[in-house]
Amino acid sequence: MESFRLIESLTIEEQRVALPRARAAVNQKPRPLIFTAALRDLCVSICVNAVCPYLLYQYLLPRFPTGSLAPLACSSAFPIFGLTFGLARRGFLDFIALLALLEVAVGLIAIAFSNTAPQALIGRSLPNAVLAVVFLISVLLNRPIMSSIARQVLAGSDSARRARFDQVAFTLDGVRVFRVITLVWTAALLIKCAISLWSAVSLSTSDFLLVSPAFNYALDIVLVIWGVAYGKSRLRHADANP
Repeated sequence: MESFRLIESLTIEEQRVALPRARAAVNQKPRPLIFTAALRDLCVSICVNAVCPYLLYQYLLPRFPTGSLAPLACSSAFPIFGLTFGLARRGFLDFIALLALLEVAVGLIAIAFSNTAPQALIGRSLPNAVLAVVFLISVLLNRPIMSSIARQVLAGSDSARRARFDQVAFTLDGVRVFRVITLVWTAALLIKCAISLWSAVSLSTSDFLLVSPAFNYALDIVLVIWGVAYGKSRLRHADANP
């Protein structure tokens, strides 16, 4: 902000040269912090949503009768705790948290109406199919949902960053790019659902609690890396001509 205050005292010609440099400095400085925070959140998410439920299930399994769904239900405590903690820290229900809440809610409902562990795991696999439909509808409405998710991840609650993001994302090129990214994520969600369904009927509950999240996170990481690279390459022209 200090750079912009200094710019106000310059001539119009000097501002024309100095303003882009100041914008670049402001925009580039926080990027390492953004990626560091994203990596930290990913590690925490893997621990809370995969490792801890698996360990708790393994601990509780021999302590309940054979076929009991109690260990599986208790293993959902960590994702619920992680979601609650995240909401308390942010102070509001953002879009990503809403998707996580949907997944946790469907998982608990599946357990409540299931008689066996495989039935409950099949129910826990369905949210990805539901989300795929939501993503596809957003594309058909010309409001690709990945634009909103990217805006939240990259800009957060910073109004200046949001304005900069909107300036690029809502151009014709931007909408086209996020339409493609959303369609790719739609296909990925269907693949996740298929793999989860296969895991639910083919693997033990213990293996499912590790294999399914591991595959989901691995696919998410690949998609994020691809999405960033694709978005940068396609939006470069739009960003250079706001």
